[in-house]
Amino acid sequence: MTARIRSTPKRAQAAPDRMSAKDRLVWRLEMDTDIRPIIVLVFLLEERPDDDHLRKWHMEAARRLPRMAARVARYGGRLGMPRWIPDPSFDPSPHIRNVRVPGKGTPAELLRLVEDISQTPFVPNRPLWECHIVEGLEDGKTAYVLKISHAIADGLRLRDLFAQQSPPQTSTAGHRREGIQPEPQPPSPSAPAEQRPLSPRLRRARDAARFGALVVRDVRNPPSAPRGSGDGVARRYFCVDLPMAGLRAAARQADGTVQDALVAGLTDGLHRYNTHWEVDRPRMQVFSPYGRAPLTRHDPSPVGNHWFIVRFEVPAGAPDTGTRIRAARSAVRRVYHRDALDWMGAVARIAPFVPARLLQVAFRHFAGSHDFIISNIPGPRSQIRVAGATAERLYGIAPTLGAALTATSVSYGDTCHVTLNIDPAVVRDPDLLASCLRESLEKVTCND
Repeated sequence: MTARIRSTPKRAQAAPDRMSAKDRLVWRLEMDTDIRPIIVLVFLLEERPDDDHLRKWHMEAARRLPRMAARVARYGGRLGMPRWIPDPSFDPSPHIRNVRVPGKGTPAELLRLVEDISQTPFVPNRPLWECHIVEGLEDGKTAYVLKISHAIADGLRLRDLFAQQSPPQTSTAGHRREGIQPEPQPPSPSAPAEQRPLSPRLRRARDAARFGALVVRDVRNPPSAPRGSGDGVARRYFCVDLPMAGLRAAARQADGTVQDALVAGLTDGLHRYNTHWEVDRPRMQVFSPYGRAPLTRHDPSPVGNHWFIVRFEVPAGAPDTGTRIRAARSAVRRVYHRDALDWMGAVARIAPFVPARLLQVAFRHFAGSHDFIISNIPGPRSQIRVAGATAERLYGIAPTLGAALTATSVSYGDTCHVTLNIDPAVVRDPDLLASCLRESLEKVTCND
């Protein structure tokens, strides 16, 4: 049996780490509501990692990401600022679980197991993460499943954590150039020369008013897809692997990005699903977290949440993939530019003053006004290792937050691994929706 480690990672011995407004928002949604925006990562490994290597690997991970060796304490009552307090007796061993997939170990059976893992809450008064070593998969493979609080880090920081603990690899800059997450565009055209330009404060106020009007309009017109009968907590996961070469080719031909190509496929799949149920939804609302704010070229912080949320509208019934990609690119350009409004940052600053029940209802209603959420994580081209074991495939699972669907794409090597997180409380037939989405995404790579 491994001895309990009493020493704390060097960086975790620092003073308590205060949460940012965005960190606190996702932490409150996890702790005080049933929205629970946790992150799940699934690595399919060539072999099972050694137990001692796993413990050492997670000790090193906690050194690089100190919040993995800390618990949350809240001071000053409900409105007090929560802080990360280093755990003086931190040992990763209790966070590492060994499980066996039921049945024959098929990919579908693995996903059902991951669904169960993601639904269980974290152990109170411990660091907010756990991992599962899943054995019994087909071909003798092993899966490493990491469930971690979104308040610890966002997707890009977790990607960097795994990349730093793997052998030297190709920079992800090439992925950014290829448009997994597009660069911010210049701001919207300024007013004619004869008009007096608005001051920055007035321009921000005008943009905020316009944004608020759009939110009110969309919340009053949510997706009318048939409702399911789930409990609001259960989720269904489905995966599809797409060749990066096909996505890049489709994006280039339509002057778009890889993300635009994924949006085009998801829009078509949802449109086909709605058509099956005779639901008319001519335009769709998309919610997407971007890795960095428009003016941020590089953020060295290894912890926390630094995302910038955009929302945009795309036509549902466009005749071909190229048209859908161009429509997505045009819509993104209008909302993701160097003067774009960080409206979610403003919401995060207000959220501490909102009672938990009202926060849950409002956030669900707002997220539910979108047809789908898409989250993209540009991954490395070379191999990632987990405790010495090489990862063959890598899947990310982002929360639904109240929407019917969240699609998370992680590029790894020459493949884009897409996970579809479907809420059965919203979607009547998750299997049918997944089938429609898979076919439409694959059609994008065939360059129809």
